[in-house]
Parts: sequence; C-alpha cells; structure tokens
Amino acid sequence: MTQAAFLLFVFLKQFYIKSSGSVGIADLCMAFCVIFLVLDIVRGKRKMPSVTDLKREKFLIAFLICVVIINLFFTIKDRCLDYERYTLYWIFNGAAIWCFLELADKDFLKKLNGVCKINILTQAVIWVLGYGRVFTEYWGPTRYMGTFNDPNQYAFYLFCMILLISLYACNYGDRTAPIYYCLGVFFMSISKSTGIFLGLMLYTVGMAIWFYVRYRSKWNIPRKTEMTLGVVLILAAIAIVIKIFPGPDFNLKNTDYTMLTRIQEKIWKVLYGGNSTMLSDRGMDRVALYPRYLLLGAGEGNFNRFLKAAQQNEIHCSFLNIWFSYGVIPNVLLLKWLWEKMRKISAVEWIIAGSLIVESFLLVNYRQPFFWMILLYGYIRQKNQEKTASTLSFQQSDDIL
Repeated sequence: MTQAAFLLFVFLKQFYIKSSGSVGIADLCMAFCVIFLVLDIVRGKRKMPSVTDLKREKFLIAFLICVVIINLFFTIKDRCLDYERYTLYWIFNGAAIWCFLELADKDFLKKLNGVCKINILTQAVIWVLGYGRVFTEYWGPTRYMGTFNDPNQYAFYLFCMILLISLYACNYGDRTAPIYYCLGVFFMSISKSTGIFLGLMLYTVGMAIWFYVRYRSKWNIPRKTEMTLGVVLILAAIAIVIKIFPGPDFNLKNTDYTMLTRIQEKIWKVLYGGNSTMLSDRGMDRVALYPRYLLLGAGEGNFNRFLKAAQQNEIHCSFLNIWFSYGVIPNVLLLKWLWEKMRKISAVEWIIAGSLIVESFLLVNYRQPFFWMILLYGYIRQKNQEKTASTLSFQQSDDIL
C-alpha cells in the first residue's frame, strides 16, 4: 500500500483539476504514503529511523527548521499567512524525500520506471485524442500544455520522466528508453519551454559524449575518422549558432511562434536588451535591489512587498530563490546535505542530475518532489548496492560456518 500510494502520486501528478499550487489527488496520495509508512513502522514492518539515520539527514532537518522559523517570523511581522503556504510546500517535499529514501529499493525503482513510461504514453494518447490544453499568449500564439495548467510545468514533468527513465536504464538496463526519450522530446518541443530546452540540450549532449566514451573501444573507430567527425560536429554547431542569432530588429511578435523563435528572443534579450532586461525577466533584479536579504533571508511569500522589482513574483532561479528567501546559513545547510548525497555518484548520474540543476537556474523546480528524486537517485542506487553486497557477504560467511 505504501509503494502503491507513492507510485499513484507519480502517475496522478500530471492531472491538474484545480489551479496550480492547490492540493490535488496526487498530493493526497503522497499524504497517504506518509501515513502508511508511519503505520508500517508502528506495526514493526519497517525499522524505526535510528539515531544514525537522523544524523545522516541532520542538515536537511536543520534547513527545514530554519524554513519554519524564518517564514513564521515574517508571518507575524507582516501579518500575512502567505509565508505559511511555502512552509507547507517544504514540509511536503521533506515528507516526499523521506518516503523516497525509505521505499526506493531496486524493485521499487523498476516499478517507478514503468510508471514514468506510462506517464509519457498517457500524454501521447491525450495529444492524439485532442484533449490536451492549450495556453494562449496575450497577442495570440499558443503553447501546448497537455493536462497541466502551464506549459513550463508540462515540459518539466516530461523532462523529469525522461531523466528518471534514463537513470534506471543506465544503472539497471532498459533498451526501450530511447523510444520514450524521442516521445518526450517531441511533446516538450510543442510546449515551447526554453528553460527546459536548455536542460534537455545539456542532457542530450552529455549523454552522447558519455555513450561514445563508454563504447568507443568496442566500435574500433580509426583516429582520423574521430578527428574528422569532431571537426564536422564543431563546424555544424558553429553554423547553427550563427544561424539562430537574431538581429537587433528581432521581434517575436512579428515571427512564427516556435521553440526556435523563443530561443532567439532569449538570445536577443542578452545581446541587445542588456543585463537588466534578462535579470528582470527572471525576477533576479530583486537580488540587486534588496541585497540585504541574502544574509538573513526575506522569507518566502508575500512578493508584492518588493515594489522596486520589475515583477512581484518569485525569483525564477531555484537555488537563488532559496538563498534570497532564507539567507546564507539555511542555504549552506541545504547545499551541504545535497553534496553529501551526490558527491560519490557516477559520471552518468552527474550528467543527468547536472542537466536538471542547470535548468533549475531558469525556473523554480524545488517544490516538485521529482526534482529531489532525480538528485537523490544516485545515492539510492549506491545504498541499494551496499545493502546487496552486505547481504551477500553475510550469506557467504553463513555458508562457510
């Protein structure tokens, strides 16, 4: 029941019935997962978290305590309950992380891989049947968003499914993974999310290099052929970059509204709009306008108080938003916990997790449990391998006796 509740959360998270940020059926499934996990511990089916287990997560626990204290302080100070909504988001994610760490053995990861594939196929069926939602820009063009309320949410969900499938395939083997990669890329392209495209591009290039390095000895490719191929790829990349660079008179509203033209718009903002335009577009101008909050934190919520900023919204950069909201010490605690979990993961796991981390510098993703599941996947894999090795060692010693 505990595993089923978690997997139902992964499947149902793609169906948005209410507005974004509201409690959905998927979130209730995660709540039931926590309840079932606690009941399993009470009934003796699972071990009670030991002192060692709690010490292993001490930096995350300390960070969450800081979140509660800082948001409570600003709730009282500003007499605004909006801060507590973000506190609940963090508590929800903390609970999801705990469930994932407790449940994710090899068998569970296999089931999770299957659900991720079903999710991509579900979105494909919805698109074929014409039931997907469409987001319309204020001047007319559209972006596809499937069963979501926002095209960026839709693209991020598909991106996470691709990354989770890839993590399983690279660690446990799955020859069908490229099929779901191609399906996911197609649907992400019609969402026209440039932030997700950056992560996807880094993931694709990184995986191609990893795959080539891993199998080049088997292919026995001549050195001259490798050098020729490398030169061709570099020239092709330069040609593509030159081709997509927009001119100073570029205007998105006067072109076809595609993923390519949206990428050109972002490049135009960097080249001709100045740093201030790009910073304000991502909400990062707030850091320059209110730098004092980087020290002790501004609390997360009640964004209307930042009147000098171009947008009264959250900063569209995950780790910068955490730093600005909670200050130096909580930010260091979170990064310390994350580094302890990721420092020993494999090269391919770094490629996959790294593409998500880079993408998160353009969007706010840390409120999604999938974000943490991907970053913790390598740690889980290591823990499962150590547990298996320990079991085999015990069995061998028992056989000798």
